[in-house]
Amino acid sequence: MPPKGYRHISLKENVYKRLEDLASELGFTSLNDVVAYLIDAFGVMSAIGLLDEKLNKVIGMLNELKGAKKSGTKT
Repeated sequence: MPPKGYRHISLKENVYKRLEDLASELGFTSLNDVVAYLIDAFGVMSAIGLLDEKLNKVIGMLNELKGAKKSGTKT
C-alpha cells in the first residue's frame, strides 16, 4: 500500500527506462518530477496548438480583406 497521497502505476520495462533516461537528461531526481513535467509540457503544447489555430483563422481573414481591397469590393 503506498503512503497517503501517493499512487502506484505499472509501466513496461522499456517505458520505465525511457523515463529514467529522460529524468537524467533533464536533471530530475525522481520519475514523479518527469511525469509532472510531461503533463505540464502537454498542456503548453495544447495551448500553443489552439493559439496556432486562432492565428491561422485571423491570417485567413486578413488575406480575405486584402483580396477584397485589391478587387475594390467592400466587406
